[in-house]
Amino acid sequence: MDRAGTYDLEDLNPGLGGNLIEGKVALDTTWGHLTYGCLTCCGYAPYLSPDPGNVVVNGLLQIDTFGTNNCAGQKGYDLTGYYQSTGVWWSGNSAIARVTAFQGKGMAPGTTTGYGKAVIPNGDGGRPKPPCPQLDQLAGNQIPVVSVSIIQHTSQTTSSGDTAAAEYKSITGTSSLGIRTGTQTGFKACFAGMEFAGTVSPSTYTGSLELRRTLLSCGTFQQGNVSVSCGATPRDDTSSSALRDDDPQPGGVIYDLDPPGVENGDSFQSVYRYRANFSEYATLADGTTVASANPVNYYVRLSCKFDANGNPSLDTTVSGDNQVGSGTTKTTWNLQ
Repeated sequence: MDRAGTYDLEDLNPGLGGNLIEGKVALDTTWGHLTYGCLTCCGYAPYLSPDPGNVVVNGLLQIDTFGTNNCAGQKGYDLTGYYQSTGVWWSGNSAIARVTAFQGKGMAPGTTTGYGKAVIPNGDGGRPKPPCPQLDQLAGNQIPVVSVSIIQHTSQTTSSGDTAAAEYKSITGTSSLGIRTGTQTGFKACFAGMEFAGTVSPSTYTGSLELRRTLLSCGTFQQGNVSVSCGATPRDDTSSSALRDDDPQPGGVIYDLDPPGVENGDSFQSVYRYRANFSEYATLADGTTVASANPVNYYVRLSCKFDANGNPSLDTTVSGDNQVGSGTTKTTWNLQ
């Protein structure tokens, strides 16, 4: 059997207490023919992950330590043991992000670099026989710390930089915001056209962000005062991706559009009434890590009647109806 060739020998649990050495290979067990190996030294180039490591103000970021094999060029070697034994960690700007062992913490909006240094084997195959030189090796990762400030638009038209504006217009038939009626095919409605703009800090942040929404409470009615269930609350009410602009570039702003209200009713069930309380907030791309310091809490209340052709008009019989505002509203049919 031909056993000649080159073989890789890898320590599956590398540490600082010892090194692998080559042994003998028995080529002929009958006559005792042996051959000797000649190991060369292959170390690691460390790197930190994730890079960039996006984090929010007061949020925590887990930092993992990996290495690239200097001989094979293969990434993903776990260097945790080296960093646990000899690691030193610091931040390029601790006012933006603090960095300790395997962790970063967002302090203020901005971007800095996290650093981790450890004693790690170094070699590229050109050095015969172990042990590899043990060298202080440095790795770093970019740490953007992001926050989002949200404002609500309920008048005029959708923003020119909002890439979701075309989808909003295709649904509602208009670019206008506020309490409106629409006769678009499939969307004959009384609705509250709203746009939320999230100003991102730092404005150069290039990661994806999301404006998300929670329906806190609601009340819906037909025939003026007959209650109809609007489902369990609170619940997620986030717009589809087509009605959001999650990319803050260019300009450092993300957007969310929503037209809540009553649509496609009939004259028999009129008047329809809609009351709802919402909370708008921003997250990282994971959809859960909150990036906005304060949510925007707001309400929508409107009443709508439909003629025999299904065309809508606002009903004004309840005082204070047909409004969008900050805070909360009562969800009874008569707002009392």
